[in-house]
Amino acid sequence: MCGRYTGNLDDSEEVRSIYVAVQNDYPTVKLSSGDIFPTNIVPILCKGDTRIHPFPAKWGYPGFRGSSVIINAKAETASTKPTFSKSFRYHRCIVPTTGYYEWDKNKEKYLFRHKNSNTVYLGGLYSEYEDGVRFVILTTAANRSGAAVHHRMPVILQDMMLRNWINDPDFAQWYVHEAMPDMTAEKVFV
Repeated sequence: MCGRYTGNLDDSEEVRSIYVAVQNDYPTVKLSSGDIFPTNIVPILCKGDTRIHPFPAKWGYPGFRGSSVIINAKAETASTKPTFSKSFRYHRCIVPTTGYYEWDKNKEKYLFRHKNSNTVYLGGLYSEYEDGVRFVILTTAANRSGAAVHHRMPVILQDMMLRNWINDPDFAQWYVHEAMPDMTAEKVFV
């Protein structure tokens, strides 16, 4: 259910340029790259005044029990849940990655990537809290390329739909119920 993803700057010029843009605009923020864990601060893409704007954010909304964090939201119900509904309507974001990890029932780790691209854009939501901007990744039912590993997968956004995802809540509501693009899976040996 997307508990970790990759932001390998050497793997994707697109992801590297987003990191550079955030560092230029927010030079005092220390961004995490490589394997990304919950509570790391990373770039997300949000709606700006005239364009999609890269912004630093912490992965995970504050949890209900103090120290825990909420890292994912079910895409199928996020628009109706009190914790996520306002974010779903007004604060959708794009999480730029170079892939994401899932674990199977035997706790074996798999890295999922696009077949034809080194960049994987994930659909997310963000909100502002006392300690800054935080985000969650939306998950949905796994498609045929991921179902053998895990029953859930992140919402995958293709390049041509990034602006619609950010700008159009009706498009977002429709898209989260669609089948996600196929990915390739590679077993990771630790």
